[in-house]
Amino acid sequence: MREIEPLLKVEDIMKIFGTSRITIYRWVKEARVGKSRFPAPLNGYKRRLLWSADMIARFCESEPTSNGLSGS
Repeated sequence: MREIEPLLKVEDIMKIFGTSRITIYRWVKEARVGKSRFPAPLNGYKRRLLWSADMIARFCESEPTSNGLSGS
């Protein structure tokens, strides 16, 4: 049986990176236009932004110092 991967909400991402909701929205906007390597969210329920925990873990491992984020 396949393990179900947990999904992270904006609140979870805020805690992981120690930043505000507005900053997360800015990172998402920048990622969608190719200005940031922050992972774009998955399609969420009723447009809620959701990320797979594995996607965020891989991102953190690949960019341990700067996290590939502009302006952070």
